[in-house]
Amino acid sequence: MNRIIYLLKKDDKEIGMLFQSLKLLGENFLPNNDYPVVVLHDEIIEEEIFSQIRNYSGVNFQTILIDFNSPEYKSRTEFENVPENIYVPGVDRGFGIGYRHMCRLYSYGMYEIPELQDTDYYLRLDCDSYFVDRVDYDIFKAMSDSGKIYGYNAIHRDNPIVSQNLWEVSKEWSETNRVLKVPMLQIPQYNVYYTNFEIAKFDWFLKSGYKEFFEFLDEQNGIYVYRWGDHCIKYLGVEMFLEDDKKLYLNLPYRHGNIFNINGFEQFINR
Repeated sequence: MNRIIYLLKKDDKEIGMLFQSLKLLGENFLPNNDYPVVVLHDEIIEEEIFSQIRNYSGVNFQTILIDFNSPEYKSRTEFENVPENIYVPGVDRGFGIGYRHMCRLYSYGMYEIPELQDTDYYLRLDCDSYFVDRVDYDIFKAMSDSGKIYGYNAIHRDNPIVSQNLWEVSKEWSETNRVLKVPMLQIPQYNVYYTNFEIAKFDWFLKSGYKEFFEFLDEQNGIYVYRWGDHCIKYLGVEMFLEDDKKLYLNLPYRHGNIFNINGFEQFINR
């Protein structure tokens, strides 16, 4: 089964953005990509809110409650060198523990969610992911028919502050483990996939060397100490273990970020 996957935080702004994202998804993406939508959430959200989102957006979806208080997440935060917030110059908010839980979820944790185990290809979107015009073909079919494993729409450079030591410890690990690109010097430092949009073969992350690579990084606890993001971890893992002819660049009418005036949804988010 192919799926479209979101993660929702219990926050009025997030809920408003998800509504707009789903509304545009229904208008511009689902007509040619009619696949089930799943909304993950880490806090209990009233069913009334989900019903309102469905009614206003016109998109039906399944919800899955995930537990960031489980030992595998909570234990990562209990070291003295894990800050409550991580601040980056030029960013007007700190990256709290919840944000870093999200990074860990998208780096690997999502592939262990029981309800998703029958997923073939998935499309991961953020609440502020927007299809601004019609996507006129089935991108899941395009991936499958061409035998592609990982699809993306942009590569950027990460802030070195939140990638501290990641490239170096990955290089150290790669020297004693099988990789498809050797040496590590061939992989650009600080490059990231823009993972607010990624379409990929779900089980590749479980069956390739990516799993062992993530487990090594997880032991370093850099997600919580430095805010290593899933975007930079995914970039390194995909570059190390996936052949170039298995990747697909997708040029789609897609935008990310708070580019819409969500004040227009005051009646919705101030219900």
